[in-house]
Amino acid sequence: MSNNVLAVVIGTAIGMLCIVFMQMGIYHFYPLPAGTDLYDAASVNKVLPLMPSIIFVWLILSYVIASFLAGIMATLLSKRSNKNPALVCGIIMTLSGIIDIAIIHHPLWFSIADCCAYLPFSYIGYLAARKRAKPVI
Repeated sequence: MSNNVLAVVIGTAIGMLCIVFMQMGIYHFYPLPAGTDLYDAASVNKVLPLMPSIIFVWLILSYVIASFLAGIMATLLSKRSNKNPALVCGIIMTLSGIIDIAIIHHPLWFSIADCCAYLPFSYIGYLAARKRAKPVI
């Protein structure tokens, strides 16, 4: 059990770090207007309507990649025997996405895509990393 808890913690942390680094890259290519404070929701809510849609597409892509990597890492750390650590990572990341949506007012399409991105891709990460059955030949 402690192995699964550690797998969830490390998998989720890797997923969240992946999101942070990818968002830094996005904001490097699409800088926010001067004076925007990413740590102030009111400041972000002011500039969000001015941002091009491509930024939101890149953000969703970063969430997909991060949850996929979190699912892979959680599966590998749990000895590839159990899908639950990967799914718990997806649930935790989904809840953090919902909190973000509640604080920062994103476009509706983005909010829906955000809520749907984490869990399926963490499960796909599990499928990519799980033990394969040995072929019978």
